[in-house]
Amino acid sequence: MSDFIFSTQRQIPGNLKNLLSTIYLNEKPKCFEFHGDWGSLAVFENIYYSWNPYENDRYICAMIGGPILKFNRTVKHPDLPDANTKLLLKKWKIENNINWDSDLSGPFCAVCIDKENKTAEFVTDLFSFVPVFHSTQKNSLSNAHVVGTHNDTVAALCDRIDDIDPVSAADLLINTNIVFPYTLHKEVRQLHPGSISKVESGNSLKQKIYWLPHTDHLKFKNIDEAASVLRESFESSIKSIVSDTKNIATFLSGGEDSRVVLAAIPENIKKESFIFLDCMNREGKIAQKVADIHQTKFNIETRCNDFYPDNLDEVSNLLGSQYNFTQVHTFGFHKKLKNYDAILGGWFADSLLKSMLAPTKKIQIGKHKFYEFLSGEEKPTNFIFSNHFFIKSEIKEELKLRYLQHENKVRDISPDHLEEWRTWWPVTNKEYSANVVSARKLFRSYEPMLDEAIIKIAVSAPVEWKINRKLFHKAFKDLLSLTKFVTHGENGHFPYFGSIINIPLKVLISLKRKIANINSGSQNQGPWSRWNDVGNNEIVNQRLAGLSNNINDLQEIFKFENPDEIISKKWLNPYQRLIMLRLLHNLNTSKLVRQELLQNKSIKYDI
Repeated sequence: MSDFIFSTQRQIPGNLKNLLSTIYLNEKPKCFEFHGDWGSLAVFENIYYSWNPYENDRYICAMIGGPILKFNRTVKHPDLPDANTKLLLKKWKIENNINWDSDLSGPFCAVCIDKENKTAEFVTDLFSFVPVFHSTQKNSLSNAHVVGTHNDTVAALCDRIDDIDPVSAADLLINTNIVFPYTLHKEVRQLHPGSISKVESGNSLKQKIYWLPHTDHLKFKNIDEAASVLRESFESSIKSIVSDTKNIATFLSGGEDSRVVLAAIPENIKKESFIFLDCMNREGKIAQKVADIHQTKFNIETRCNDFYPDNLDEVSNLLGSQYNFTQVHTFGFHKKLKNYDAILGGWFADSLLKSMLAPTKKIQIGKHKFYEFLSGEEKPTNFIFSNHFFIKSEIKEELKLRYLQHENKVRDISPDHLEEWRTWWPVTNKEYSANVVSARKLFRSYEPMLDEAIIKIAVSAPVEWKINRKLFHKAFKDLLSLTKFVTHGENGHFPYFGSIINIPLKVLISLKRKIANINSGSQNQGPWSRWNDVGNNEIVNQRLAGLSNNINDLQEIFKFENPDEIISKKWLNPYQRLIMLRLLHNLNTSKLVRQELLQNKSIKYDI
């Protein structure tokens, strides 16, 4: 569990701790609080070993997340609670010799308070896998700056919790996320990825960008050289994550990315695998085959029909209004997962290494799809992705302008990779970023594909090398050799083999699966829930009815005078009903937080 909040205005002891504690309905973590002429800082105990805050005579240093140190062996020992923080502070402030894009790897936000100079610095990772938010105190002569990792607590401390941005609210309903750098609250913004933000004694905040996804970070002679460097970087990432651990686990699916991660872990390291499903199905059976081949204990955790609406309150509070609670798939199960020293996932290979978002022309041979990169071309700009007839036209026009501004920024940075990065940089532009944000708060989550070296390969390699799995396949084919005859859960191909060999094989597999689906009826064969069923769930209907009085706070975005009709006439599609439920819940929670702040009640806190 890892969050912080900082203010240049010194707070009464306990205020920040109590405010942060509203994130958690249960299992409130230990909180460290610091105060001085420079302001106040509250930081939750870090679930990652050896990354707790450290204070000396001059500095206070804290880390959000659990990055891998590249300049020193990363300490992972519960009896050395701040060992890594001390190493970071020495490199950062004592030696003044840190390279943020290469000395740390993985999701992180580093915080340093210079008590002598009364300054505070906040460093974000390359893609904002740990997003950080900033605002200033509303209606205050002091113009106090507030920075934190939970957007709602930043808004609350700045007295902006009720200042809902109607365009961002519409963005959530239409596109299921909020485009960078905006948030649900007016004047609360996300800090730039790959940046160092400094708040000085004069209360000005200055940002310096240390890394952008340019294509010239690395130069490769050919795809074979890129694949070789990718493989070396991946093995180094795995080695760094699993070193000095006693018990680890992996998330395992029916896909190829997670089985590559599992295969790369040295055989002498004891490990288990987990999968989360509605029920044991094709996806689960394929994952179990992979686990059995690698002689790994396989754990299946099943979700009940009401899993997502049942966890709405706790998950939404944990994430904040910036994220979608339906993308948090491990809540509840995390009580088991937090007992492991490291949980390795296989996320992000599709986006980083296979150019799934690049402009391509589909070429179909039978059931098999090839993709040809459309060099120098762009997909038609389409900023409205979902059902939106009930949104005011002026709101939609403002929303389009926001997306266009972000697109132009990405075009200036990386024109050859525009389609890849305009919806993926920073990662908070994708709704599944909620999965990463929640994971670092619940258990010791590590994603090997987010190693800084792999990210630089991904942004440097030409799209032509990445489409059709070419670069991925060259780098990791031998890791798939033990499972060469195990199909892919979703696509039906055999990941070990290349595209040509897979053409006849995939046709046969597709036919076999069609026959199996007919025999099994309507069973869900994939890893995720059927959102149409979840969105029309009776509990969702009841929760929407119970929170419907909050919809008047969103009246500014709707065409109709009576916003209740949006729900009662079922103008929302099933997934939008879930987004609306989350919005109404967050509005209701904001009111409760406001009441707590106004009444200055003491909140029970576990120390």
